[in-house]
Amino acid sequence: MRRFTLILPLLAGCAPAARPAPADTVFTGGMVRSMALDGATAQALAVRDGRVVFVGSGEGAAAYEGEGTRVVDLAGRTVIPGLIDSHAHLVWGGEDLQIVDLSVATSMEELLAAVSAWAAANPGAEWVQGSGWDAPTFEGQMDKALLDAIIPDRPVYLGSADGHSAWVNSVALALAGITDETADPPGGIIVRDDSGEATGVLRESAEELVLGLIPPFTEEEDDAGLAQALELAHSHGITTVIDANCAEEVLGAYLRADAAGTLKLRVYGAVEVLPTLDPQVDAIVAERDDITSDLVHVDAVKLYLDGVIESGTAYLQEPYSDGTNAAPLFSDAQLDRFFLAADDAGLQIHLHAVGDGAVHQLLDAIERLDQVTPVAQAADRRTLAAHIELIDPADVPRFAELGVYADFQPLWAYPDTYIVDLTLPVIGDERAAWLYTIGDVVASGATVVAGSDWDVSDINPFAAMEVAITRQDPDDPGEALGPEQAVGIDTILAAYTRDGARAVFGEDDLGTLEVGKYADLVIVAQDPYTIDLAALSDLVVESTWVGGAEVFDAGRVQP
Repeated sequence: MRRFTLILPLLAGCAPAARPAPADTVFTGGMVRSMALDGATAQALAVRDGRVVFVGSGEGAAAYEGEGTRVVDLAGRTVIPGLIDSHAHLVWGGEDLQIVDLSVATSMEELLAAVSAWAAANPGAEWVQGSGWDAPTFEGQMDKALLDAIIPDRPVYLGSADGHSAWVNSVALALAGITDETADPPGGIIVRDDSGEATGVLRESAEELVLGLIPPFTEEEDDAGLAQALELAHSHGITTVIDANCAEEVLGAYLRADAAGTLKLRVYGAVEVLPTLDPQVDAIVAERDDITSDLVHVDAVKLYLDGVIESGTAYLQEPYSDGTNAAPLFSDAQLDRFFLAADDAGLQIHLHAVGDGAVHQLLDAIERLDQVTPVAQAADRRTLAAHIELIDPADVPRFAELGVYADFQPLWAYPDTYIVDLTLPVIGDERAAWLYTIGDVVASGATVVAGSDWDVSDINPFAAMEVAITRQDPDDPGEALGPEQAVGIDTILAAYTRDGARAVFGEDDLGTLEVGKYADLVIVAQDPYTIDLAALSDLVVESTWVGGAEVFDAGRVQP
């Protein structure tokens, strides 16, 4: 008996390890870029119940294969975490897919022909609508008479690509009651010619004088547009977005898609608040608490602090070259009131700030907020400052000091016509060096995240990554914009993954491919770390997965 009892432990120690429960899907035979902080890579991963259960070798992943397991042979391809677009407008972009696309118009003749053709094809449309015209191309050419000549009997509303200007015809002006004597609304400009006559161009809040008259898109139209937008986002590897203006109709479209099982994308919404409406924060809290969706969250307020440089509506610390300047859209006192109310309610603060004056104003407001809130609350607020086109060098270190996340749109950081024709001439040589200083902000220790602002600009995150690295036009490389502000692939890919997850307080579930996290992942044709970075914009997304479910298949990856 003594010998028997001595042998039992030895036999137990030699027993084979229990085989893990089978995975739903195993990805094997390629490169897995986990984007974890330790830079770990692997050859395979396994997914069960929507989450990652294994990351490691092909042999290790094989243990997770069972009778019902789908095995995806990567064939040398690369897996990266699902991409997080930290500033987009999917529903509004979907709406714009249903009206006249003016983004391809390179001349007034092309623009007018596109509008005329759409009007002829849609005779029952009460309004003729379009979007996407390029401000540098058409600056100074737009007059209501041109639209009146092709569409004299229906109102026309054409929004610019940046969303900060619109061009309308005489019928639309009359419906809005806009005459040559109408005063500019607060925060807006009714553009007039030398004789004082309204030209039909409206900037910033002046757009609302007409926009508010246009019948809203129907729920069916919003749902159809969102379906198109989701397909586009998935085709570029996007699995999570921050919707930077989650208005009522936008939220409704997301929730309907979620209820129908067609959303298949994680949405974190920010709801705009206006300077004159204090009770809005309470309404947003009620909306947030009423949402039970696992995919849709409303956790932030959105404030526009200024406009854009190209229309002269961005707020600068020092005047534009012609001596003019735009006023901030919120006073300091209003910012303090809204920031404190949002902070007390546990809402994140998401800000549109383009000019260095607006950037300075928001940093000052966060600093004042820190002084009246508990230290722990101030330490992890994760305020999102979006666009931040022009940053005074003295303010760069304050992003890290105040915990403000720099939410850049990297695709804009090259010398396109907006920069060359409309920005550099009005800000001067000294401030030209302050444009999209991504490299300096990263070097300061701040967290940088990235978004597209689609459909203001291309949704393709790999094109934006390429610009962040090269500071050149991805379609026609040439002169670089401040090449010293370039960043590396690890930094910019982290902005779209690991750091993007932190921007939505989702780092426990998103942003890296680690055991326990959501299986939000993208299969790409080549490793972003070894590809020619000047060709990164052409990187092919072959398959996109959200919560372990394939939501996009380019037909190249076989099960």
